[in-house]
Amino acid sequence: METTIIAISNQKGGVGKVLQDLKRPVRTKEQSIKTAKMLFELADLSLRLEIENTLESQEISEEQTEDFSENQSEILSQSFA
Repeated sequence: METTIIAISNQKGGVGKVLQDLKRPVRTKEQSIKTAKMLFELADLSLRLEIENTLESQEISEEQTEDFSENQSEILSQSFA
């Protein structure tokens, strides 16, 4: 969770840097390459965050399913006892 917060903060900072860079009126080839690299890094970070959030959601769902199954088994075993 803490790494997610840090990553989101980094992502917001990356967006600011890219927007600032894109506001420059005249661009050299090197500046365009630098901007493209920043956009790639930003997209990569966004994708990593989305994957991490998806995996965390799946883990939570699996835990809830396991808890439900255990509770259901206990109730059934008590009913037939």
